[in-house]
Amino acid sequence: MIMSNRADSLVIAILCTACLGAAVVPAAAREGHGHPPASAPPSQADSDATLEFLLRRVAADPHDAIALSKLGAVRLDRARRTSSHEEFDAAAEAFETLLTLRPDSVTARIGLAYAMIGRHRFRDALTHARHAAELRHDDPQTWALLGDAHFALGHYAEAEACYQRLLDQGMTVESLSRMAQIDAVRGRIDKAAQELADAFEAGRLLDAPPAVLAWCRTVLGELYREHGRPEQARTAYREALHYDPGDAVAAWRLAELEAAAGRREEAIRALRPIAESVDRPAVWIAMGDLLSAAGKHDEARAWFDRAEKDLTADLAAGEVGHLRELAEYWLCHGGDAQRAAELALQDLTEVRQDVGAYETAAWALHCAGRHDEARRMMAAALRPGPGTARLQQRARAIRDAAHAASPTPPPPLTPATATNAMATPR
Repeated sequence: MIMSNRADSLVIAILCTACLGAAVVPAAAREGHGHPPASAPPSQADSDATLEFLLRRVAADPHDAIALSKLGAVRLDRARRTSSHEEFDAAAEAFETLLTLRPDSVTARIGLAYAMIGRHRFRDALTHARHAAELRHDDPQTWALLGDAHFALGHYAEAEACYQRLLDQGMTVESLSRMAQIDAVRGRIDKAAQELADAFEAGRLLDAPPAVLAWCRTVLGELYREHGRPEQARTAYREALHYDPGDAVAAWRLAELEAAAGRREEAIRALRPIAESVDRPAVWIAMGDLLSAAGKHDEARAWFDRAEKDLTADLAAGEVGHLRELAEYWLCHGGDAQRAAELALQDLTEVRQDVGAYETAAWALHCAGRHDEARRMMAAALRPGPGTARLQQRARAIRDAAHAASPTPPPPLTPATATNAMATPR
């Protein structure tokens, strides 16, 4: 079956707004909350029924391009909501089959790119995004995708150029939220917050579904949380949950804020159903942290073990997309700092060179006592902008340690210090 241009465009629009499982926004939102859903999420029963229907259609006719494209989109949407590796892989399989049938399919390229972003295979995502842009260079959705792939890799100038091209064609939730990401990285926090507020208003004017409005508020909450504004973050998360009570990231982060305010039992009750329903090691670790702080160490250990088992299984299978998460877990929970540094440097070499990758590498090297290397990595992390509150705290600690270890005070951490930061990793 040959897809019409109209059907092809419809699926592309769904992919670019609904199925970005782990694309690009402030850090925690990267864990499966990359871009706004196009509509209110279906119930689990409806999602299962749709999936079964499409699987039957593809089984009956393996050459049904429309069914394959819709199957891939459904799989991506399920992956976005659960962070399931299996769903991302199943989406990729559907789009790879579609690409075999139609080598010039923009839908297949875009779907594969977003599946690769979800699996943290960002270089593969960029390859597919470039093919999509070549096939449909005047389509704003392909420029959104290309920008997303560049952003995930830490290519901020290239991402900004793509997002500006998208914004030039209209102020929408998608264009404004992406430009907010760039401004946040550059340190223009108030501007980024205003763009996210504008994205929310754009969604309201266009009668966007509640899930889209919730997403805008969640990302705003992430921005505030990462830059040391907990009360503003709390307000944004609560507004998100008003629009979408099922917003897992908003509930997760609000639970952490409640715990920080001393309401640990309430936080544990709020986070537990989320931790039990998502395939997301970061949430399991957060659950373990809450339980540990409440003195429930045996239960906390079970959650920590579950997360570590999942992350190390990926590593044993040759999957390198979550090296950063495993390194950070070890660094924050008494793991081997030297091994964490090796993983962080491998992440920089093989996966991405974004701010977070340099930050984790710098902190791991610092914890391993490799202070000169840590300083160079931290300077690279600070190159795009001043960074988050945690990044600034770590930068100060690294500078103080380097100062204490050297009789001559080291130069300030500046972008110039970052020159050739990756020249001598071990």
